[in-house]
Amino acid sequence: PLKVLFNQIASQGDQALDEAYERYLRLGIINTNVKVNEFRDLVSEGGDTFSERVWEGLFRYTDKVVDSSKAIKRIEDVYMGTDDFFKISNFSRELDTLQRAYPEESLEILENEAARIVRDTFPNYDKVPNGIKRLRELPLGNYVAFPAEVMRTSAHIVMQASKELASPNSIIKARGA
Repeated sequence: PLKVLFNQIASQGDQALDEAYERYLRLGIINTNVKVNEFRDLVSEGGDTFSERVWEGLFRYTDKVVDSSKAIKRIEDVYMGTDDFFKISNFSRELDTLQRAYPEESLEILENEAARIVRDTFPNYDKVPNGIKRLRELPLGNYVAFPAEVMRTSAHIVMQASKELASPNSIIKARGA
């Protein structure tokens, strides 16, 4: 399904790519990486801290200083792109399964359901409660959102599988198994 999706987008040009990107954003399946967003929040709160000066020092080479913000942005882009790729791939598979299971249902309803499944079963920074995000200010450790998301997604995976196993639809039941 993902190859078909890429072929459809590529054959329709930049406008189709922009529309697909906007659709994925609207459905809440991309740009939601837990680790990148938590790291970004930590850096923005840190200001001129010792760790920030150490980070800047990592990008110094003899007489040339590299702009660490550009390097950090590049690393974030690669990490976020990889995360988004897997979410888009899973969304495409979910949508394909739902279209086979419910051929009479509207595309909008099926897309929303596929997106919900992806949001509930993949780590998603937007789903981390603010109270959990604020825990990083305590001496418990900085990265508290990711373990919270592992617990949330694990519970949703079990709930989704249980729901699918109980479905009267054979395609959905097979996926749940």
